[in-house]
Amino acid sequence: MVSLFSFLEEAHSGLSVLAVEAEEAVWSNPRATLTQGRLFSEELASIVSKQENLENVFALKYHERIHKLSREGILPEEIKTSFEWLRLSGNQASHDVKSIPIELAITAHRHIFALASWYVESYGPLEIETPAYQMPFKPSKSSSNLVTNELVSEHLGQLLNEQIETKLLPTLTEQFKFLHDSISKVAGSLDEWTRQQPVSVEEGNLGATTTGIATSKNAIELIESSDSSEKLEIGNYLVGRGLLTIDKRPNNGALWVIGGWELKDELFSLKDQGLYFKFARNGSQSTKRQPAWFLTGKEPSTERYLNVQENQEQDKVRILDDLEIMLKSVIGDLSINDLTEEIPDSSAQIIIELDQPRNEVNPNVQEKTEAVLGERQDVASMYIEDIVRTYQQREIRFPVSMSDFSLDGLQIIGCDALLRSMRDEQGWTAISNLPHELSEITENVSGAGTKTVAKLVKQMEQSIQNEKKLIGSGNRKANLVIAYRALKKKLGRRPTYLEMHQQGTCDSKEFRQLFGSYHLFLLKAKELDKQKAAVAQRYEQWLLEAESTIMRKSYKMVVLLIMLERGSDGWMKPITAEEAASFFYAYYMNDPDKKSIDFSDDETRKLWEEPLDKTARLIARMPMSTWGSSSNRVVSYNKGQFKLLFNVRENDREILYEWTRDICEYRLTSYFERKSESYRMLE
Repeated sequence: MVSLFSFLEEAHSGLSVLAVEAEEAVWSNPRATLTQGRLFSEELASIVSKQENLENVFALKYHERIHKLSREGILPEEIKTSFEWLRLSGNQASHDVKSIPIELAITAHRHIFALASWYVESYGPLEIETPAYQMPFKPSKSSSNLVTNELVSEHLGQLLNEQIETKLLPTLTEQFKFLHDSISKVAGSLDEWTRQQPVSVEEGNLGATTTGIATSKNAIELIESSDSSEKLEIGNYLVGRGLLTIDKRPNNGALWVIGGWELKDELFSLKDQGLYFKFARNGSQSTKRQPAWFLTGKEPSTERYLNVQENQEQDKVRILDDLEIMLKSVIGDLSINDLTEEIPDSSAQIIIELDQPRNEVNPNVQEKTEAVLGERQDVASMYIEDIVRTYQQREIRFPVSMSDFSLDGLQIIGCDALLRSMRDEQGWTAISNLPHELSEITENVSGAGTKTVAKLVKQMEQSIQNEKKLIGSGNRKANLVIAYRALKKKLGRRPTYLEMHQQGTCDSKEFRQLFGSYHLFLLKAKELDKQKAAVAQRYEQWLLEAESTIMRKSYKMVVLLIMLERGSDGWMKPITAEEAASFFYAYYMNDPDKKSIDFSDDETRKLWEEPLDKTARLIARMPMSTWGSSSNRVVSYNKGQFKLLFNVRENDREILYEWTRDICEYRLTSYFERKSESYRMLE
């Protein structure tokens, strides 16, 4: 019987052989299917990485390559998931002596097909058509129908579970986090000892004790302040490390740590002290089937202790290793001339030394470093620590991202006279200007009674909670917010997406990576008025699609640009490939750089002499047909027409048009910048 992967032969014969071998072994040797799937995905990642010129400085390991392809926007989330599934399952099959169930081999077959289809659609010849997925053919036996039906049922059940885990559980998790924050707010302030200990919250319906999440700074303070000979209970230690735990030991259960495989280094480092954690991909009822780790042992419900000092030494080694990996990753992402724009001075010097021969100085890098550091000295200084103020012996801790936040931007209600006096008489216009002891407000500001100041402080605390919800627990979102507000202050208005890319002090692609879209970031940051916030919510799927659709070439955004050229009233009307051909052809042929980057391969060279008819056929196949089949029912290509599958209200039309054009112009600009840089590096 013809293999499902026969379509892959024309695109890449080597990948086709691996896929066919994996398919042939599904029913007879599931372990071979998993190992072949792992090999297939590794080879595919290497091929795509080379085609995208992502490893010009140094070679990457397989998992590093996957993460970098994802960071560059080359892998959609579902394709990254397939890569990761095949990598982890293949590794497990190679080292685990337990038998491999056939349903895992069928799942591997499905992931291999997803990767093969994506590769052909993104990098293969345009004339190849990918088939619909079919389960691998099973050799006929007397009981084949019964077995097949059972396997199909199990497979469908597994698919349903995966959908629940990826779609429903994250939403529930966010709701429980919000509930936890609300309870913490009602509980009020805690003393210093309590803030350093695990905070238990009884989750009525869950029936589990979930410990609070400590910041990494508190974790460091907790561990470093401990006596060198002190033993720390493992539950307290994990909370101090900022991990989310569920402790069922009081009920003769296990200690669970919520999280995926990314926690392996953190937890494996405890092996030397006899503390062993095992990973459960589907967790347990205690974790609501979230991926988690559990503490093993003969008596898992007993208290376990570790030596803090010994683990501190291991932490130092791990931090240095992480720094080295981070620096190498930055080198791979940036040209040497851009390195100092992304990292602090000391790290920039390390990278320059790694990338250049010793005792050799690059004057261009040195000059650019001085200019960048001079321009960003104020911004860099904000990365040191949070802003702490005190009122009536009560600590108020503003996140570092609020350091340049204006008092007017806090949206304080009912304290107008007090705010005006603080701003006009005392010159306190931003959070960073406030005195360390807020009692000075009552002493130095006229008409500032204790009740009014207390009302001000209460609303400040609410703003702090909103800010923490925006920036999360890491530094990446905080740094992005700082960069946005700095440029907004410089321009005196909200910057466009393209302005953030060209003038901001951040990596603009992180808006997509961390918030899904720049305009959804504006929504979450409360930077939009009521009408625009409603527009962002109503057309969220379109904003995500325009922002995230994969661009192997610039063709999709050029077609979108052609539609936008018709103006705010007509940009959503359907368009044919013939209507787009003239503009599309001129867009590349009139610009030598764009022509050399995206219109000079073997196929598009044939269009130079006979432009319109062949260009229209190219547009119809890619991007119109490709985009229509890959989007989540947002756009379609049917009966020769490419169109958007949603309606826009009359009052929303102008706003959505401006945002769509902003995204389109940003993506085209950043795309050609990245491609031009790759070409220069190859030269």
